[in-house]
Amino acid sequence: MEGELKVGVEVRRGDEDGFFTKEAVMETIKLVMEEESEIGKEIRANHGKWRDFLLTKGLEDSYMDEFFQKLRSLLVE
Repeated sequence: MEGELKVGVEVRRGDEDGFFTKEAVMETIKLVMEEESEIGKEIRANHGKWRDFLLTKGLEDSYMDEFFQKLRSLLVE
């Protein structure tokens, strides 16, 4: 979610045990929620872009139509 989609931030984990602390969770939440934070602004903008895309009318139908067309082409070949 953090890497390619840029819709989240990974919580820093402890070096030795791999667990994250409540302080690390708190830091990450603040980083995303602060209005002035560049990372927070980017994440909120990307949430909006993905929300708009996923709520596009007919999105599911277009993917299903393409899937069925590819299946049909496999049967014809």
